[in-house]
Amino acid sequence: MSDERETLELDVVFVGAGPASLAGAYHLARLAKENGLEGKSYADVVAAPATVSLVEGYVKELNEGLQRWQTIKKFRLLPRDLDVEHGEVTPSLKLKRPVVEREYKHLLEEMYAGSREA
Repeated sequence: MSDERETLELDVVFVGAGPASLAGAYHLARLAKENGLEGKSYADVVAAPATVSLVEGYVKELNEGLQRWQTIKKFRLLPRDLDVEHGEVTPSLKLKRPVVEREYKHLLEEMYAGSREA
């Protein structure tokens, strides 16, 4: 991987839809100045094509070392950090998965649209 990884911090929440499907929801804590996003809001940074492309590259590289059923098929970048104030993590920073799944239900449904139809 490139040295660029040193400047990128990711927190990851994985949500699976059965053993054959896995989706990841990512959020970024910061993005390097080299990507031309300095001074922009967190939401603007995660929405920027450069950010999405960078994360897609990491996901692709990660997936190369996994079996197909283990790979990340889809992901979304969250518009803000998960935090205690919004009830998504505990004071010791443990993830409250049901809260996150409820808060970002629309993103999860978007990722799984069509895949659960019989």
